[in-house]
Amino acid sequence: MSKHTPGPWEVESDGSILCQDKYEDPMGQMRRKHVARAYIRKSDALLIAAAPDLYYALTVLLQAIRDELAGEAMSKRIVTLDEAIELSESAIAKAEGDD
Repeated sequence: MSKHTPGPWEVESDGSILCQDKYEDPMGQMRRKHVARAYIRKSDALLIAAAPDLYYALTVLLQAIRDELAGEAMSKRIVTLDEAIELSESAIAKAEGDD
């Protein structure tokens, strides 16, 4: 089991990275928690923000490949190889800022 902050993560215009976890600030407003605050290039922030999606896509893709290599019946598969590839492409697009 992974111990990282669950995604999705998003990049703000100032380069900070926020997750979906929320907290109440001293003024009583709900705010999203920061995963990272740093002065980094937007391309780096996008890659960091896509990390949970990339991690998930890779685990799904590995399972789909294992199922394919083992000749697992389609009815027993959690996801098809094509679906895993689509999920991976989507995660890569997010990392590249194309989502």
